Amino acid sequence: MATLNRIQLLGNIGSVDIKEFNNGKIVNATLATSDRYTDREGNKQEETIWHRITFIGKLADIASQFVEKGDPVLVE
Repeated sequence: MATLNRIQLLGNIGSVDIKEFNNGKIVNATLATSDRYTDREGNKQEETIWHRITFIGKLADIASQFVEKGDPVLVE
């Protein structure tokens, strides 16, 4: 039986590293997602998780032109 795992991340770009090769580009970036909640004592808390994302092929060309540090991005 086939399965499907799907993730959507909405956050802000932290860093962008562009590498160019003979056959195209690879763009490595970090994406920060934050979760805000109130703990049992009533204190507001915020947790930030950093994700590593990689763009290859045509998406790498687009990301290298338009994605910069601090930009909001939705990755699926």
